Amino acid sequence: MVQDMMTPIEDAFLLNSTDQLDNKLLVTIVEKGYTRVPVYKENRSNISMVLNVKDLVTAKFDQEYTINNLIDKLNSMRSQV
Repeated sequence: MVQDMMTPIEDAFLLNSTDQLDNKLLVTIVEKGYTRVPVYKENRSNISMVLNVKDLVTAKFDQEYTINNLIDKLNSMRSQV
């Protein structure tokens, strides 16, 4: 059954849109081994988007970035194409 295959939301690996995107978080994301990571706003049941891990190569980690900043930058880059 589908319920048997799904991961409960409280056990899932998710990113908060306000999480600081730094080298430590990047290492955690890579170690988890997922290609896509859900991003939530305010509470874990409010998934706002799914971050494709390959999009992280565009991030500049010498700046203070949050997941939200990265999403805004990615959306801006996509709209220019």
